[in-house]
Amino acid sequence: MVVGNPPYISFKHGQDLEKCLLKEQYASAFRNYDYYVLFIERGIGLGRINGKFGYITSNKFIESRYGEKVKKLISKKTTIVELIDFVDFRVFWGVRNYTCILLLNINSESGGKFTKYLVLDKVLPDANIEDILSSAKRKLIDIESAKNWEFVDRLNKEIIDFCLRQPKLVEFAKVYEGVRPGPEKAYVLDSIGEELEREIIKPFIKTKNIDRYVICWQDDSYIIFPYGDDLNLVNLFEFPQIKRHLDQFINDLYDNKGKGGERYGYYHCPKEILSENKIITPDIAKSNEFVIDVIGSFIFPNTIYGLSFKEEYKGTEKSVLLLLNSKLIGFIIKNWSPKIRGGYLRYKTEYLQELPIIAFDKNSIEFFTSTTLCNYLLQAYNRNPKLDGKERSDLVDFLEFISNCVVYELYLKQKFIEDSKKAIKEGGEPIYPQLENGPFLIDLVAKYLKPIDYDSYAKLAYSIEPLSDEEREKMGEKCLKTIKEVVDKIKADKKIMELIERIKEHEWVRVVEETYL
Repeated sequence: MVVGNPPYISFKHGQDLEKCLLKEQYASAFRNYDYYVLFIERGIGLGRINGKFGYITSNKFIESRYGEKVKKLISKKTTIVELIDFVDFRVFWGVRNYTCILLLNINSESGGKFTKYLVLDKVLPDANIEDILSSAKRKLIDIESAKNWEFVDRLNKEIIDFCLRQPKLVEFAKVYEGVRPGPEKAYVLDSIGEELEREIIKPFIKTKNIDRYVICWQDDSYIIFPYGDDLNLVNLFEFPQIKRHLDQFINDLYDNKGKGGERYGYYHCPKEILSENKIITPDIAKSNEFVIDVIGSFIFPNTIYGLSFKEEYKGTEKSVLLLLNSKLIGFIIKNWSPKIRGGYLRYKTEYLQELPIIAFDKNSIEFFTSTTLCNYLLQAYNRNPKLDGKERSDLVDFLEFISNCVVYELYLKQKFIEDSKKAIKEGGEPIYPQLENGPFLIDLVAKYLKPIDYDSYAKLAYSIEPLSDEEREKMGEKCLKTIKEVVDKIKADKKIMELIERIKEHEWVRVVEETYL
């Protein structure tokens, strides 16, 4: 029997020579590994055939890239009997690491057909370990899935696999990080002084400025952007006031280190940063917070990801935005992403680019419906003085409600049809009484939708000299009138509301919805 609690030593604290030697000796020493993975490999190597292995250790290897090799080793040489993931609960007081308990049978195929997987949900502050474990969500994962490190229960996996029949996001758009300019004190400004040349100053947003469907920027943060539209460095001698400002920090600028001279470029500046209609999202959030930068006016740091669409898919950005902010895509991310303390999720490139996305035909009713609903949500979520309080909340809630049901149908229509056939055969109530002939929710909703010009509103609302509340109200009033008229008609349509009720009663939809309770 091997029992242990390996040391929590990160890769950056090791010596270079030591790291090289360890990589030669241990298969699990991969990328920027933490030292505990070596102890897992060593512990497995010390065990006898049919021996038992039990560690309490960091859970980071489960989701991190550096954990790939040690996971392969565990799958090859052991059977996972039980995995208890404490997620973001701190088992050891004063220690910042997140932990798991890993129980294995070494060099054995015995141990049953299933792996027990326990994951903590909510932990009361004064709970003891017995209470914590008894309240954990328990899942039985088949051994083959456990060997592939797929700790998603059967029904969740069925739903995700069905959605993954669609193309991946990476086929539509490039996912990229924002800029890394250098020291904020040099480039980031709280306001624009009259003396600074505005030609190379742009609005700057951080993760706190991004909310669902809305960029919460209020003329309070700017950045010196020393590049032209072609992303070549400008000649700062043509902007003497900005040059004088940056010269105060000349020795701290990334582009100067080890090079000498006067260099003012960013450490990293993606070529897509100025593109129009880019979708952006914070790298850490509690739920999906995707939004679109219609005019490409905002610069953002590398704690925010951007999606720049390929030429053949330009124009579909808003349809995709509706998908990305849906409960269904949020459900997939919740199942893929590691949990961070406080209930936060990671929206990393490796998760984003694998998300399933509908390939919209720009002439289809599906494209029209999803794009129009997205425009409605963008307009409704933005600050509207006439919609403060309950009226705004009710309007947004209903638009979200309808949009989520439309997205369920976009992804799961074939499943709904198959289950409708079974329901008819068994004398139950089908979602679609006429099967392939519907009626479908998208068709019923689309007949009420009227386009609005959200882009013109956004171009002025998010300019470097943003609109006042009065100006916003005037511009948005026509759009809001259209939206409210459409919503009232949809609410009054009995066929639509009854179909939605049937969709919401489907087993898969209930599973997705329960993750948001």
